[in-house]
Amino acid sequence: MFSRLRITVPVLAGLTALHALVPPHPGPIIAITTLHADLLLAWGVAVLIRQATGSATVATTTTAGIMAASFHLLPPLESSLLALAIGAGSVFFCHINDAAYWMIKSSFGLTLRQTLWIWSVLQTIVSLVGLITASAWWMILVPS
Repeated sequence: MFSRLRITVPVLAGLTALHALVPPHPGPIIAITTLHADLLLAWGVAVLIRQATGSATVATTTTAGIMAASFHLLPPLESSLLALAIGAGSVFFCHINDAAYWMIKSSFGLTLRQTLWIWSVLQTIVSLVGLITASAWWMILVPS
């Protein structure tokens, strides 16, 4: 009895929360979500791999390999925009496990803190602008 209750209560709580969060007519939300789901997924995977490995090259090639099975049937325009999203995600927040971080630090004579605040923030801005640009082109060029 108690084992069923342990499973049922969290499931019901989750469904109740879902019902409270989703509006009664989620059509526009679903349309926007599906438009950008591929871009966000590709960008997010690239960001995760970048943070784990510290290499933009590894993040780009690994993400492209992971996503190839999902995106191989897309038209060239969508594939190109996904490649831009992957490239943008691969430069997100450069930190101390990246060779470029140390190269910038030593080339400009910066401290660790200065390099984080200058180079890492700059790379994050570049990544986010790339994602926003790819999303904007997706909304303009890709027919719904």
